[in-house]
Amino acid sequence: MIEHLKQAVLVQADSLTGPSNLAYMINQKQADHLASLTKGLDNQVIFSHPIHPHQPPFQIIQVQPDQCNLPLMTNEIFGPVLPIIVYQTASQLQAILDQNPYPLATYVFSTNQVLINHLVVH
Repeated sequence: MIEHLKQAVLVQADSLTGPSNLAYMINQKQADHLASLTKGLDNQVIFSHPIHPHQPPFQIIQVQPDQCNLPLMTNEIFGPVLPIIVYQTASQLQAILDQNPYPLATYVFSTNQVLINHLVVH
C-alpha cells in the first residue's frame, strides 16, 4: 500500500505545470506548526517528496504503536504529512484503537474482510 501511495504522489506532483494540486501550507505560521509536530521524527520518515517551491515536502511518517500520544498524532494536521501506524496483529490494532477511541481519521488497508467488518462495527 505504501509503495502505491508513493507512486501516486510522484505521478501527481511531477505532472504539474502550475500550482500543486497536492496539499501545501497556506502561511508560515502553519508551516512552523507542522514543523513542531514532526520535530524529532526524521528517522521515521519513510517517504519525502517536494510538491511546491518553498513549501515543506509531502512526507509519510511511520509511527510506532506506542507513539500514539505524540503531538503529530493528537493534533489536526493542516499540511502534507501522512502518519501511518503499522500493526502486526489484529489484537495490536485493537489495543491502539482502544487507547485512542476518537481519532480524527482512521484508514485500514487489509485483505482480511472479517477484520475490516469487525473494525467498522466497533
